[in-house]
Amino acid sequence: MIRFSGEQLLKENVEAVRSRLARTRLSAIEAGLVYQFRYEPNGRRCLALPYERPLEGGDASATAPGAVQYPAYVLELEDGLQFRTSPPGPALLTAAPSTVERLSEEWLTAFGVPTTLAQVGWATPILFAPDGTAQDASLFVADSNGRYQLVSVRGLTASASVGRVEREDAR
Repeated sequence: MIRFSGEQLLKENVEAVRSRLARTRLSAIEAGLVYQFRYEPNGRRCLALPYERPLEGGDASATAPGAVQYPAYVLELEDGLQFRTSPPGPALLTAAPSTVERLSEEWLTAFGVPTTLAQVGWATPILFAPDGTAQDASLFVADSNGRYQLVSVRGLTASASVGRVEREDAR
């Protein structure tokens, strides 16, 4: 029963990530802008926001107070789960992210994202174009018990898919 509940927590969080990737694609199409999806390697957070500045003078704020014309989305995984660039495994086999980048407070503020996220090291963005395409990409969500799931983005359609639950020791 404990194993099942742990797997269920992983599956629910991975589905939320898949859903957020799909929403990022729709945001890019609706806004007519390239949107980026980023995750925190070995951390619990991900976010989606425009990758390029909107054309109308760079002001991302809508006319209604507190509204944001080009929304950003932040998602945090449940305790015990984390984003990974590779499946969990021995330290020598686990690849570190090739690039970790920070986003400026100005950029985050423009899209209504808390400025505290400017201190986070984010993985290289997965870019979603306004024509409904994206970059081919993959990431993993893992729990502290060695279970993980692969989340993939197919570039041509920008569709996100989820692999089955696997265990570190099953490889």
